[in-house]
Parts: sequence; structure tokens; C-alpha cells
Amino acid sequence: MSDEEYDDRELELALPFLCVQSKGGPFDDDSFVSGIQFGMLMSKLDNEHLMATTEMVHEALVPTLDLLAMKEGFVMTVLHETDGWAHVGFTRPSTAGDPIAP
Repeated sequence: MSDEEYDDRELELALPFLCVQSKGGPFDDDSFVSGIQFGMLMSKLDNEHLMATTEMVHEALVPTLDLLAMKEGFVMTVLHETDGWAHVGFTRPSTAGDPIAP
């Protein structure tokens, strides 16, 4: 498929969120998607072997994700923001030589 054909296609979820307002459900679309994003990142950052990752997130989630990062032992950095989205990086500081590190 060419880039032009791809750009003309409408992208849809393989599993649509039927419970959101745009599909006739009771939940606000943006809030629901933000909750899904937060939950996925919460699960990902809970991995003790993960040392670094980057993600594209809704810009409004950045302050709450910073708190999550601190809770899980990461430093979060906003790498780029545009059109309501933020590219963020999560890095776990090295604990090499720390006698109380897990």
C-alpha cells in the first residue's frame, strides 16, 4: 500500500470502545481513552526490569504520569509536545553500587 492510499484510509480500532459517547455509550471518549493509556503505562512501568521507555500520550496526562513515574522509580522527561500530544521518556536511574537497592 502506498503512503497516499494509507493517508486516505480511515483508521479504526480492531476492538472499538462501544461504551463511549461517540458510539452511544455513557462515557466521555477522551476520558476513557486517557484512562486506558494511563492503565497501560501503569502496568508497563511496574516491570522492575524495565530501565527506559518512550511513549506518546495525551498532553493532559503528563502531570499524573510524572507522579506515576516517581512512584515506580523513574524520571519522566517531556521530549516534545504538539497538538495535544506529548512524547515522554521514562528512565530509571542506575542503582549500581547502592547497598539498599532491590
